[in-house]
Formats: sequence, structure tokens, C-alpha cells
Amino acid sequence: MWFTKKRTLSDEQATALNEQAWAAFREQDLDTALECFQSLAKACPADPRWMNGVGAVSLAREDRADARRHFQMAAKHDYPGSHYNLGIMAYQDGDHDAACGHFQKAAEHDYPGSHYNLGTMAFQDGDQDTARQYFQKAAE
Repeated sequence: MWFTKKRTLSDEQATALNEQAWAAFREQDLDTALECFQSLAKACPADPRWMNGVGAVSLAREDRADARRHFQMAAKHDYPGSHYNLGIMAYQDGDHDAACGHFQKAAEHDYPGSHYNLGTMAFQDGDQDTARQYFQKAAE
């Protein structure tokens, strides 16, 4: 049946579709971004990039519950962008311990912004030495 057939994409095609989705997202064309991420999901259901992308679209549409759900799905695959996004959400919710944990997981992959956010949190906690170390790592 037509609805049970899965399209498969090469790695290059999946990456191109992901990039197309993020380009639409940056242009605030959330419908197109979501369509691209959903196409990626159908072709590559275990690819955490679509999970993170759908989470970003949901967050842009102010659906925090759906965003969190999709970011958590991607985080189960240890996708650094989803850990970063979950860290931001946890920080906004006042759960600084969870935020720190997610930023640390993102930092293990040198995800942009994660070291800076850890430095900022350490500075806010009064730990200047740790903050300095994170800020130095962020500047590298």
C-alpha cells in the first residue's frame, strides 16, 4: 500500500533536506520548515535532526510542551542541539540544575554557546574560577 512505503534518502539528501528546513526556519517560514522536517522524519525516522527541528518549530509557535517532547526524543540519541535547547528551556523555567546538565552534554560535543552558558551560570553562582574556564573554552 502507498502509505506503508517509506522513502529512503541518501545521507547527502537527508542533509540537504535538513538544511532546506533550517533555511526556511531562519526566514520564519515555519510551515515550509515543518514540511521539510516531516519529510525527513518519514524517510529517516531515527534521525534526531528532524526531532530537534520539529521541536524548534514548536517552540517558535510557543508550544513548549511539544517542543520539549521533540527535544527529548532527539536527546535520547545524544543529539547536542537538543541538549542545548532543553538547557535553554530548563533555564527559562528556573531549573538551573537541569539546564546545567543539558549544557554540559552539549558542551561534550563542543556545541556552540554551551560553554558560554555554563560560564554564565557558574558566574551567577559566584564560582569565578569555573566561569573563567568555561569562558576560555567558549573563546577557543
